[in-house]
Amino acid sequence: MKKHTLFFLLILLGITFSLNEIHAQKRLFRMMNGKIMVSDTIKCNLTKDQIVQRLKPMLINLDFKEEQFALADSMNVASLYAPLTDHLEMERDKFTSFAIMMNYYLSFEIKDNQCITKIMDNKYIDTDEYQKKVKNNNYDCQFYPGEMVLLKKQYKSLFVKNASDKIINHTVLRINEIFANVKNGLKTAPAK
Repeated sequence: MKKHTLFFLLILLGITFSLNEIHAQKRLFRMMNGKIMVSDTIKCNLTKDQIVQRLKPMLINLDFKEEQFALADSMNVASLYAPLTDHLEMERDKFTSFAIMMNYYLSFEIKDNQCITKIMDNKYIDTDEYQKKVKNNNYDCQFYPGEMVLLKKQYKSLFVKNASDKIINHTVLRINEIFANVKNGLKTAPAK
């Protein structure tokens, strides 16, 4: 009897964890001016200028040259902004692979002791379409809006079951990786 009760409690705990994860993903993505947006606020003991100096090398490590990102600086707030494209590979085996390119804008709103990281305007493009676009800049390719993929789960692939769910999972992993990299890059003594 105890084994059955323990087994039932473990199943219930697993279901609860899965439901909480689904709700967390839904809260993660929100619409802002008709575009998908995700943000994270980091408190730190750095001045605005120190934060900017630490963020620039992170963008350069993402294969961006300094002239490719925009910096707007005022007395109190600096903004750093860069378009990015990531390759998300969901599945790979001997005969097939499922991958997609994710285009988005990475921006930072920076004040003394605070950095707000935003990932905005997610769009997805099939890798073959992306390669054609790279080879021919005039090539008009089909982008899948983030809302369609992340919120409505309408991305379909002929040979991939639950394609939107797989893209969502890898998008969440990539976003969490970006946020963790920013936090680590700004790591100092905790903000007061």
